[in-house]
Amino acid sequence: MLVREAGSTLITVAKDVKLQVEFNPTRVASYKLIGYENRLLAKEDFNDDKKDAGEIGAGHASPRCMKSCPRAKKSTPPKVDPLKYQSPPAVAPAAASNELLTVNIRYKQPTSEVSAKFSRVVSDAGLPLDQTSADFRFSAAVAEAALVMRGVPDLSGASLEAARALAQGALGSDVTGDRHEFISLLAKARALAPSVPSVATRAQ
Repeated sequence: MLVREAGSTLITVAKDVKLQVEFNPTRVASYKLIGYENRLLAKEDFNDDKKDAGEIGAGHASPRCMKSCPRAKKSTPPKVDPLKYQSPPAVAPAAASNELLTVNIRYKQPTSEVSAKFSRVVSDAGLPLDQTSADFRFSAAVAEAALVMRGVPDLSGASLEAARALAQGALGSDVTGDRHEFISLLAKARALAPSVPSVATRAQ
């Protein structure tokens, strides 16, 4: 483990890395960041190069998971009086596209104090979960297991067994064996706490 992970610890390829996600309001009604609550920044901090952020090492990956609720195609606007001093916000023409969200990433080169920015657009492909990539499904399994063990009450149907089944079907090549080890840890966690109900059972 030391030999395999040393590069990501000792060799920094990007510093003060910040991620900002903007959802298309015509397609997403609400969203929630899963985990990383202690790493949240104010929106003004994204462009502030004086605000410290995280480092990314060589060969290091840092997944982020977010839960989003789609906006209904036909929704009734709330019945409220119009504002007197301001107009309601309007959506830009880009909102009419099939774009689901835009991810903005800002980072500094290891020897620089000035950040650079690049953006990536994510479109809604409408894929069912079993047709997504193995990396996506495995990340979702890890997030589900973490939320269940934390006792988060708002994920209906989540359980350690469901997370194990999802991870089992997303092993991929698993050259290092980390994914098999995660499944083994889930089995041990379930055995240590056999009386812990799933979120769905607790909600009942």
